[in-house]
Amino acid sequence: MIATVLFGLFALIAIAYAFRNFNLFKVNSRPWIIAIGLVATGLVLALVQPFAIEKIDVAHVGLKINLIGDERGMSNYQYRTGWVIYNTYTEEVVEIPSSQQHVEYEPVTVFTKGGFAAQIAPSFNYEIVPDHAGAMYVSQRKSLEEVRDTWLYTAAVGAMNDVVNRWSVDDIFNKREIFETEVMAEVNMRVGKWFTLSQIRTNITPPQALADAINGKTRAIQEAQQMEANNRTIQMKNLNRIMEARGDSAEKVIRAKGTAEAMRIQKEEITALYVEYLKVQTWDGKNPTTLVTDGSSTSVMVK
Repeated sequence: MIATVLFGLFALIAIAYAFRNFNLFKVNSRPWIIAIGLVATGLVLALVQPFAIEKIDVAHVGLKINLIGDERGMSNYQYRTGWVIYNTYTEEVVEIPSSQQHVEYEPVTVFTKGGFAAQIAPSFNYEIVPDHAGAMYVSQRKSLEEVRDTWLYTAAVGAMNDVVNRWSVDDIFNKREIFETEVMAEVNMRVGKWFTLSQIRTNITPPQALADAINGKTRAIQEAQQMEANNRTIQMKNLNRIMEARGDSAEKVIRAKGTAEAMRIQKEEITALYVEYLKVQTWDGKNPTTLVTDGSSTSVMVK
């Protein structure tokens, strides 16, 4: 941009000088030679001048780095924002994105406690620590994407592998939430000097044979639990039947006892006088016409 402005400035000066000294009635090549010389000078200066200007975009950390000196060719750096003018021969301006980004790595094999192999496919959101962006660039001399695919990948996968080594297969899948929490803490401890990571997922999967064994064990547990639930249901039904039968029996016993008690009371209350009373109550007012005696003959008594 500075080169373009410099060349344009010399071109304007050359054109203004040529028109100012132009004379229709006098042939004079000197003004044109000077004008062409100014244009050529501007072109040469534009090509060789060392200065450049660059704008630091929003959500980026800007670094103006001195390329002369120690620290692997960078003696010092400055954090810059907005428009930055620098000498391309001795300085460099680097922009590093500071917004949160997402990455998903390819699956890699790790080993659990006890030597069982498993696969992880790490994924997480990451962002740089703005105050440490300069130290990261001085150390790595790479773009953020290159650092992500090299240093960050090695640190994150190494931390996950170390955590997996401390966990048995059963514990990993039975206590998945605790396992993932420990992984997140270990990974952030390893990369915390330059990066902040969130939403970390190992996406760990066991080998197929081990997965089949775990699934078989899970199915066996579920079937046992189902059988136990069925047995409890059957026991409850049987208990209900027993209770119903006992209820019916108790009802019959109570009814029989009530009947027996009523009969006992009636028996006690029936006296000879009460019997005679009942006879009187049921007599129709007629005397019997047949008399039976103790003899062998029967006498007929006519009223």
